[in-house]
Amino acid sequence: MTKAQRFELIERYHAGTLTAAQKRLVDRLCMEDPTFEQELHEYREMWEALGPSDVNAFRGLTREVIDEASKPVKKKNIIPVTFLVAAAIVLFVSVGIWWWFGAASASSGTDLFAAYFDPPTQAVFRNGADPTADDLSADIKRQINAHYIGGEYELALSKMETYTRQFPKRQSSDYHYLLGHVHLRLGQPQEALAAFDSIVVGYQYDKPWNYGLALLLAEETDRARAIFLDISESKGPYRDKAAEILRALER
Repeated sequence: MTKAQRFELIERYHAGTLTAAQKRLVDRLCMEDPTFEQELHEYREMWEALGPSDVNAFRGLTREVIDEASKPVKKKNIIPVTFLVAAAIVLFVSVGIWWWFGAASASSGTDLFAAYFDPPTQAVFRNGADPTADDLSADIKRQINAHYIGGEYELALSKMETYTRQFPKRQSSDYHYLLGHVHLRLGQPQEALAAFDSIVVGYQYDKPWNYGLALLLAEETDRARAIFLDISESKGPYRDKAAEILRALER
């Protein structure tokens, strides 16, 4: 098994997307290879400590390193400098046109929210999970996920409220992060702000970014501008997008 295959197996294990054959392989590796079991444990700790954007950045960097290490040494292709210059000019002009007609036209808070809102595709909340959680807790989470993926956000919200009533001490940062997105999907920015405010662990970059988007949806552009200014001056993954939003707000 190559390093890339090993890493992909660990990723799929934590994402819950293993096939039956892959599950058997993971079980066998855990019994035969203590190093593999340790890698699973370390990846889980990383997942629980970071929010989605941090995890994705880690994945991208790891894959890049693995792919680069796996590449055979090839003879370099020589590309004419004039071709590279022409390609760079075309790319620059294309991006400029897209930005002018796309970002520049989105000047209102709600328009900017619609242009930049990129919610998670699945309802996953793991941080702070109770290892002794019973089947009912897991069943409610599965129902929340099914409703969320199916676009049934009101039903997802209803199930999350049920989860809150039945398991009041298991509302992790993941839970509040997802709750905020459900409220945004339903056009409820104030409720989303309250949910994001309840995040106490992780989501170093995702929390302020989505908080700012919620403020845009609420048309509180002055508060949103302050949030995105801080983001644009940081080194996080949303730095460039925050700068785009600031420029659009100035128009």
